[in-house]
Amino acid sequence: PANGKELKVELESMALTNCAIVDDAKASGGKAIKLTADDSTAKIMIKLPKGEYSGLVNEKAPSGANDAFYVFMDEKPYRSYPSDPPTGDWELTTRTEMAIDVAEEKVYEFTITPHSPSRKGETGMLLDYLVLTKLK
Repeated sequence: PANGKELKVELESMALTNCAIVDDAKASGGKAIKLTADDSTAKIMIKLPKGEYSGLVNEKAPSGANDAFYVFMDEKPYRSYPSDPPTGDWELTTRTEMAIDVAEEKVYEFTITPHSPSRKGETGMLLDYLVLTKLK
């Protein structure tokens, strides 16, 4: 995307493993995914030009025990979660905005999953979309 432009990825359109697709009238496009298991993943390849980006996920967490998850860009994990306590409704993960520095234009693998190798996350939340905004 050009500076100031957003790239929005509906998570139900990603390659899903052990995720449920759920109907939700308030979700973008009326659908979202639920991380149901420790090995749940949603994956997509995205070509990004060189630059600085912010990344957010639209999340609906039922409780503080079901809100933390990870977004990996290739091998780099970004821990994501909503407000504390979660509102119980759709909200962007602005408390944990991803600061992404793309050193070279290439195709990156984005993976959403409950856990990273170094720290556990959780399951049970609904996730709607990933939005990447090019800052410069």
